[in-house]
Amino acid sequence: MEMSPIEVRGAPVRSYVEPVASTGTKTDTPLMETPMAIQVIPQQVLQDQKVISLDQALSNVSGVNAWSGLGTQENYTIRGFFTTTTLRDGVRVSEYSTVGGSTVGGVNMTDVESIEVLKGPAAILYGRVEPGGMVNVIKKQPLDHFYGSVEQLAGSWDHSKTSVDLTGPANESKTVLFRLNASYDQANSWIQNTNNKTAFLAPVIEWRFSPQTTLTLEGEYGHAKVKSPISAVPIDPVTNTLVTSLPRDVNLGDNLSTQNTSMTTFKWTHKLNDDWSVKHQIFHTQTTGPASSDYYPYGCDNASPPHCGMYQVNGVWMDVRTLYWSGSTMNTNATILDVTGNFDAAGIKHKLLFGGDYYLSNWSFLGGGNLTGFDTTTVANPSVPYIPLDPTTIPLFSQDFGLQKNWGVYVQDQIKLPGNVTLLAGLRDQFYVIKGTGGSADVFDTALTPRLGVLWQARDWLSLYGSHTKGFGAASGGFGNWDRFNKPLPAETAKQNEIGAKTEFYGGKLASTLALFDITKTNVAVNDVTHPNPNGGFYQQPGGSINSRGVEL
Repeated sequence: MEMSPIEVRGAPVRSYVEPVASTGTKTDTPLMETPMAIQVIPQQVLQDQKVISLDQALSNVSGVNAWSGLGTQENYTIRGFFTTTTLRDGVRVSEYSTVGGSTVGGVNMTDVESIEVLKGPAAILYGRVEPGGMVNVIKKQPLDHFYGSVEQLAGSWDHSKTSVDLTGPANESKTVLFRLNASYDQANSWIQNTNNKTAFLAPVIEWRFSPQTTLTLEGEYGHAKVKSPISAVPIDPVTNTLVTSLPRDVNLGDNLSTQNTSMTTFKWTHKLNDDWSVKHQIFHTQTTGPASSDYYPYGCDNASPPHCGMYQVNGVWMDVRTLYWSGSTMNTNATILDVTGNFDAAGIKHKLLFGGDYYLSNWSFLGGGNLTGFDTTTVANPSVPYIPLDPTTIPLFSQDFGLQKNWGVYVQDQIKLPGNVTLLAGLRDQFYVIKGTGGSADVFDTALTPRLGVLWQARDWLSLYGSHTKGFGAASGGFGNWDRFNKPLPAETAKQNEIGAKTEFYGGKLASTLALFDITKTNVAVNDVTHPNPNGGFYQQPGGSINSRGVEL
C-alpha cells in the first residue's frame, strides 16, 4: 500500500547573536566585515525578555539611554546626543516636530522581528540624523509555512496584553503570503487616576510575482489612549512653598491624551540578474495627536477673596484647576530607491550601492485653554476623578503649521582588497526645505556628507577597523532659531572619528565590539545674551559646539 508523504518541519534554532545587519550599509553585510559599531537585538532576545516597549529592548545596547513617553513617543540618548528619529525597515517614521516639541509615532513591539542600532552619524544613507546614532526597527515578514500564536501577558497594576500572530501561504503555490499581527494592551498605575490603553493591527501581503520580482503591501494602525499624571510640583500660592504633605500617589491633574497612527508601505524588489538588484519603497503615514486635555492645579477661582492654586480647608487639601487642550496632525510621504550591484574590477570585488530618497512632511497644531484661571473648577478631593469640560468651549490661543522637504542622492562602494581588508567609501548630497513655524520664510540648505572606513579581518575571530564620518543635523532656522538680523541659523553639522575591534567566538555564539569614538557637533544654537529680543529672551547665534567621546564595549 502506498503511503502519503509526511512532512516533518523542525523549529529553527534561534540565537542571541545576529551576525548580519543591513542598517549600516543598506546591504546584508556581516558585522565582522562592517567598519562601524552596530548592535542587533534579535527576535529570541525580544521573546525571552517579553519586551513590550522599545526602551526595554534598547536597555540591551551599550551607549544608549532610552525612555518611552507613555506609549506615544520614543526618546533616546545615543553616545550622548538626544534624538527621536526612528526608522522602520530603513524608512524614517518618527521625527522631532516643531509642534510643541512633541514626538509622533511611538513604536509598537507586536510586529517587531529585530532591532538594529547604528552608532555614530548616519547621514550618508539616511539624511538628517543626530550624530550619536539611530534605531532601525525590522518588521516581521510573511513565512512560506503556516504559523500561529496567541500570547497573554499579565503584570502589576492590572497590566494585561493580548497578542496574536498569524502567517502562512494564501495559495497552494505559495506565491502569495500573508502575516497578521494584532494586540491590545492596557494597564493602570500606582498613581491615582492614571492608565493607558493601546490597540494595534498590522497586516502584510507579499506577492512573489516571479522568481525575480516580489511585491509587498504593509499596513499598520495604532490607537493609544493615556491618562497620565501632571508632573508639575504644586506650589502653595499663599506661602509660596512646595506642597510636600500630599501622598506620592495623588494625581493633582487630569491629563487625557489620544493618538492615532496609520502607516502604509508598498515596496517591490527585482533581481536584474545574479549580481544586480533594485528595491523601491513608497511610504505614507498619518498621525493625529497626541491630542490632550489637561487640568493643572493652578489658577484662581471666583471666590472673594479668591482661592488660588493649592489651599486647605479644615486640614483638607483643595485645588483650583485650569484647563488646557491641544491637538496636532502630521503627515509624511516618502519614496526610496536603491540599486545594488556586485562586480569585479581589476581582480578586486566591489559591492556598489547608489540611490536616493525624498521625504515630504507637514504638520498642524492647535492649542487652547483658560490659562488665567477664570471659571476653573474647585475639587475638594484631588484623588477622585471628575468629568472634564468640553475642550471645544475653551478659547483657542495657539495655532501653528509647517512643512519639511528632505531629499538626497548617495553612492557607496564596499571594496574587498587583498589581505582580508575591506574599504568602505560613500558620499551623499543632501537637500532640505523647511517652511518654519507660523508660516515663516522658507529655510533651504544643502550639504555633502562623506564616510570612509577601513577594516582588517586579521583572524576569523578578530577584526580591526577605523572610520571617519560626517553628519548633518536639524535646520535650526526652521525651528525658530533666528539671529538678530532676522536670518535663520545654519544647519548643525557633525563629524566622528572611531576605531575599534570586533571578536567572534564559539561559532558565532559570543560576539563583541570594542569602540573608541570622538564626536563633535557644531552650529548648535545658543542665546545671544548681548542682544535680547523685544518679546523677552534672546536672539540665537550659531556659537555652540558639543563634544562626546568615550569607550564602548
